[in-house]
Amino acid sequence: MPTLTSYENQIKQWKQDTGRDISRGQIKTVAHAFYRRQMRMSDLDLERIFMHSDPTPREAIRNIEKQAA
Repeated sequence: MPTLTSYENQIKQWKQDTGRDISRGQIKTVAHAFYRRQMRMSDLDLERIFMHSDPTPREAIRNIEKQAA
C-alpha cells in the first residue's frame, strides 16, 4: 500500500512532468486526500457497510430481512 510520502513523491513527479505550478502545501493536501481515501478503501468490512445504497432506513431494514431469510 502506498505511503503518504510516496503519494507526495508521485505528485511532485507529475508536477515536473507536466510543468504545473503547484505549491508545497497543495501537494501535501492532495497527497493526504489520496492517502485517506486509500486507507478507507483498504478496510473491506467498512467499505461493505458504508457502500450499501439503500435510499431510506426502512428500505435498508427490508433488504437486510430479505437477505436473512
